[in-house]
Amino acid sequence: MRERFAGAAARLGRIHWPTIVFAVLLFGTGLLAIHEAEVFEERPFRSTFVFRQIVWGGIALVALAATLVPHYRFFDRAALPLYALGVVLLVAVVFVGVVKNNSKRWLDLQFMLLQPSEPMKIALVLAVAHTLRHAHLDNAIAYVRAALLAGIPFVLVLRQPDLGTALLLLSIPVALVFLAGLRWRFVLAMAVLALALAPLASQFGLEPYQRKRITAFLHPDRDPTGANYQLNESLTAIGAGGADGSQDPDLLYSVLRRVPERHTDFVFSVIGAKFGFVGSVAVVVVFALLVTCLFGIAARAREPFAKLVAAGVATFLGLQGLLNLAMTIGLAPITGVPLPLVSYGGSSLVTTAVALGLALNVSMRPKRS
Repeated sequence: MRERFAGAAARLGRIHWPTIVFAVLLFGTGLLAIHEAEVFEERPFRSTFVFRQIVWGGIALVALAATLVPHYRFFDRAALPLYALGVVLLVAVVFVGVVKNNSKRWLDLQFMLLQPSEPMKIALVLAVAHTLRHAHLDNAIAYVRAALLAGIPFVLVLRQPDLGTALLLLSIPVALVFLAGLRWRFVLAMAVLALALAPLASQFGLEPYQRKRITAFLHPDRDPTGANYQLNESLTAIGAGGADGSQDPDLLYSVLRRVPERHTDFVFSVIGAKFGFVGSVAVVVVFALLVTCLFGIAARAREPFAKLVAAGVATFLGLQGLLNLAMTIGLAPITGVPLPLVSYGGSSLVTTAVALGLALNVSMRPKRS
């Protein structure tokens, strides 16, 4: 018994605490921003988004802790069953999904709305890492399997429609096959093929409103009250914050009330308005440090599966954060992806916590055992 406790204490001592610190800082910033987003709405505290996010934070913490208990090799063995479960949930969305804002992305579990595309990110990381863990440079079959693993959820998520998450799902195998040792010429060929197919995918794979958003991104001066409304209001809110943020409640109310989805997809607009340029840069720096820590964990891992899992987590969290920040300030089309740990949302928060738990699990067991 003593040896067991001593072993557990030793593993906790090896956990990468800077990752936890940066994650907590981002979550705390998110609570402040969500509170600011609804501070002008008079409602009981228990019915506010910030209260719900605190509750989800507790659930996410439990999920993270549970992810640390088994050896990461357990997730290697469970990778394909978890992936299959994720696909089943995505298929269920097709038939019994809940429609919100013209998208069918959620399953109504009575006590919560589950967005299966969120846990699918983790399931895909595990499945691709499992497939590639012993792949050789010339093992084309393993790379084809990785592409197929991504293709199924990509199609199911794209038809919801959720372009942002679908692209994130595609990014996972691309990053992992490169890290697994795929030669540059194959990566370049995949990129050229993707660019060649982009017009065709845009014409037949996107909804009209999605094509309109891309057109609006390419021509930001057109349709300021239509397709570009969200971006214009986001930029107005960020600009109102100035260098160190606005403390004028009337100004904050006037700019934030017009920002759509200000507690979820556009939470960074609230940060810009309330905390200004300095606060916005601080959030970006902390997020970048978090992703750097995750890649550092991957670099120190000794087993291929562990290395790929940590790198996969760093990849999808980093790209998701980058995409959210870019769309908020007009550097990317609006795709509706949340800012990890900062935006409101139970499915996203718990998924991020489990993903961080997987990376921290690897950090606790850096050597072969």
